[in-house]
Amino acid sequence: MRLKMFPPLGVLVLVVLMQLGCGKRDLPAGSDKRLFSSAEWKTEHSSDWRESGVSVREEMLHDLVTRILPGKTRAEIGDLLGSSLVTPYFRSINKDLIYYLGPERGSAANIDSEWLLIWLDSAGRYRHYRIAID
Repeated sequence: MRLKMFPPLGVLVLVVLMQLGCGKRDLPAGSDKRLFSSAEWKTEHSSDWRESGVSVREEMLHDLVTRILPGKTRAEIGDLLGSSLVTPYFRSINKDLIYYLGPERGSAANIDSEWLLIWLDSAGRYRHYRIAID
């Protein structure tokens, strides 16, 4: 009977470990291929589909959200990434800033897109992010 008690505990431990995400918090594959560069982020084609299946912006994502954005104000984020987009996507989500990353990774049809949603704290500084698919 004691053995039957362990599987739920094992599942709970597994779920907790999966939530920790080994330090790359729910970022898709390819998000850590290059260091963040504001100049590269702002180029006209930085969010375009490429043969690798990952846009330049998508490749910089890990560095951006773990090293660059923490502690930054809305104005500093705007200086780094450019103006937040005004778009009907994700209207129901109460985010502060939104940036287009590129076509959804791993999608055969390339009809969906990846977006970086950013929330600020009460002092107007970076609080957290989420990658969303439209």
